[in-house]
Amino acid sequence: MESGQPVSPRVIGNSQACGAPGCHSAIYEDWRASAHRWSEEDQFFQAVRSATTEVQGTHSTEKCGGCHAPVSMLSGYKDPILGKNTPGHLEGDSCIVCHAVRRVDKRGIGSYVLGVPKPYLYEYRSAPAATLVNHFLIRVYPAQHNRDYDLKIARQAKSCAPCHKEFDMVGKYPRPLQVETQYDDWKHNQWNTDPDPAKRLRCQQCHMYYQKAPSVALADPYDLKTGLGLKHRNHWFAAGNQWMPDLIDSPDAKAQTERVNEWLQGKKYIPEIANVWPEGPVLPIRIVPPQTLRPGQKAEFRTVISNNKAGHSFPTGPLDLIRAWVEARVSDSTGRVVFHSGELMPDDHLEPGTFVLKAEGVNAEGQEIVRHDLWHYVGAKWKRAIFPGYSDMYEYKFKLPRGTQGPLTISARLRYRKANQYFMDFAFPGKHLHTPITDLSSD
Repeated sequence: MESGQPVSPRVIGNSQACGAPGCHSAIYEDWRASAHRWSEEDQFFQAVRSATTEVQGTHSTEKCGGCHAPVSMLSGYKDPILGKNTPGHLEGDSCIVCHAVRRVDKRGIGSYVLGVPKPYLYEYRSAPAATLVNHFLIRVYPAQHNRDYDLKIARQAKSCAPCHKEFDMVGKYPRPLQVETQYDDWKHNQWNTDPDPAKRLRCQQCHMYYQKAPSVALADPYDLKTGLGLKHRNHWFAAGNQWMPDLIDSPDAKAQTERVNEWLQGKKYIPEIANVWPEGPVLPIRIVPPQTLRPGQKAEFRTVISNNKAGHSFPTGPLDLIRAWVEARVSDSTGRVVFHSGELMPDDHLEPGTFVLKAEGVNAEGQEIVRHDLWHYVGAKWKRAIFPGYSDMYEYKFKLPRGTQGPLTISARLRYRKANQYFMDFAFPGKHLHTPITDLSSD
């Protein structure tokens, strides 16, 4: 906070006031469905924060709270034991947390300075007459409102950096270790570095594509004034979590899950960037088959994945937690499967030898971290993710069984789930839950 002191949760929360009739109601409804709204309620975050607190104390999760639970943390409620009773638990990243930012630091990990908006008369009263007076004053004297919620920073990609760039804050390694790098990936790759400025895209153009309000009454008054008419930048922020909305029964959960899957598969058409953004899957997969094969001999083929559309590496986010992998299968003319890789075993783990896009963080003993237990993190021995505009290839080798009847059919699909099974068994002990799988592309 600019003041350096805790502030009342109603000052930096209270998002429902932004969604009042005649104000930003359509945007508010978008936000209610978004991961920004349920960032504190997120059960993955709750599991990791509770475990971290148990090991290292409440102070160790302050930087996590800066992005996942800013209303609670900045108002002085830092202890995860409070759970749903924490003020701001159901607001996560409130409207004010994003729109009242005064400064951002592109180093990431919650490095931003938040201003304290000046209240208009009756700002925090709920009586109809008080609300009427309050809204009237904002419309007649908007200068202070515009200063408090200045969009200059929010329109820039750097506004995403504080929370979409993370370095390790609890490990014992002598220098910062990057955990998530969405902002840097974007900054240093094609969507920001193309020699032709007309071919560049910033975060907001993709993730906050324009959406139309159903009527003038629900249209955003700010956008109406600027000539956008019924259009506004959507605040769904549909990205990569296609399970949490249903788990926590978030508002508009079913539709948000559909939006996330549509996004992951590259099916969302965005008119305003269609001349720059390619059509088709975000990450198409292509098989490079052998020319000939002989039964009883060694067979080889390759799969190639290209990151055509993502503004950052794929996968992105906590790579030790996320699972993106290739399932490949070879069958003969009778339908008999003669080779497979990437199939799920009965316990929902991937079969050994699967090609997985992930990072392998390690603890001091060199053991892989698979439950996002960052307090043990000392480094990474492996990281495989695909930069924007780049491709990755994996080669499969197997012996073709004798008696195989041609021709052979090779199929491959790129699959994605939000969390690996090790983490799920840790976060939800005894329940054997698993996150749903989205097929991103196939060949």
